Amino acid sequence: MDSPAYSVYPYQENTLIAFIREKTQSGKRKEVSRKKQLKYLFGYLGEANLNAKTMVIEHEYIDKHYLEDYSEYYVRCFENHSRLCSRVHLFKHEFKKSVFEKALEDGEQENLQFQENYLGYIVIRPIPNTFLGKTCLSPYPYLNLDENRCIIAQMNEVSLFGMQLTVKSVPLLEQDKVVAACASSAVWSLLSASDFIHRNYMPSLSSITKAADATIESGTRIFPSKGLKPVQTAKSLKYFGLEASIIPLDSNEQTGINGGGTNVEANTEGVFDKSLEEMKENIYAYINGDIPLLLGGEIYSLETDNRCEKLGKHMVCVLGYELGPLAKPTDSENLLLRAHDIQKLYVHDDQNGPYARIELEPTKASMGEHPIWGLVIEQ
Repeated sequence: MDSPAYSVYPYQENTLIAFIREKTQSGKRKEVSRKKQLKYLFGYLGEANLNAKTMVIEHEYIDKHYLEDYSEYYVRCFENHSRLCSRVHLFKHEFKKSVFEKALEDGEQENLQFQENYLGYIVIRPIPNTFLGKTCLSPYPYLNLDENRCIIAQMNEVSLFGMQLTVKSVPLLEQDKVVAACASSAVWSLLSASDFIHRNYMPSLSSITKAADATIESGTRIFPSKGLKPVQTAKSLKYFGLEASIIPLDSNEQTGINGGGTNVEANTEGVFDKSLEEMKENIYAYINGDIPLLLGGEIYSLETDNRCEKLGKHMVCVLGYELGPLAKPTDSENLLLRAHDIQKLYVHDDQNGPYARIELEPTKASMGEHPIWGLVIEQ
């Protein structure tokens, strides 16, 4: 008996976890349920935010980007990975399979209700651990309700068994640690948010990694990828037709810039405040021009006693900001800019999820005996 092409379920975390386990052949439930990115998505889709009610699972979905990565690496693996993904569509209204089938048969009039309640989709790749593929979900509802918030979002067309749907967002793709690292994922989101590349010509993560010529400096093979440096990231963007500017926000070697990128920590509060102002000015200018940015720097784990441990380098794609109240004039000779009132950033972070928030309130921590200042990505 042939397997059904799709299934319709009430949206529940346990149902989605069970499906992912089956698709990725994960042995234990905790291998899926403990995944940080999935926990973020559960909060994102919960009652307090997108409030998903129903999901339609498209069991066999050909994902262009995974297929390219598959042909580049997975097809040569000893373990037999499938080339077919699945796609989970989310809706904010309740309906049963019979109602969905009737909508597919009746056409545009019935489809209108599904369009009005469509939240987007999540592609599930048939590989362990990094199974979250292209994720295209509506932004947090409150982001569109306040003139002090500005985000970038593009209209994405979706075909669900002939039902034409749209979702206004920017897709996110979790890094596949074999063919890409966080920089490749951030570049992919930036290209997705750009008006300069047609959706049909979006490159895969492996293509972005290869375009950076990652072997030149290290002398190692491209796959598995160990990440891209800022210069390599800029080279990859140039390959796809974009000119990049690397803006070092501080020249102090102790801030972790290492030749370019945006620092998220500094060893003195004054240095950090100055870097933060310059960062805000650049983000305000580019986002208002619908141009996304890449934000890179050192990342740390922050403990309850404000001690931190260095984890490595990380990069995210900046897609928006939130302004606070107008700053009051002071006796200072420094120019007062509206950009300096930015309180939060909204970023696509493959280690968390879409439109993750970064508080721009400097946080003091200690690393050994040395104090440092940084920014916190909200979980």
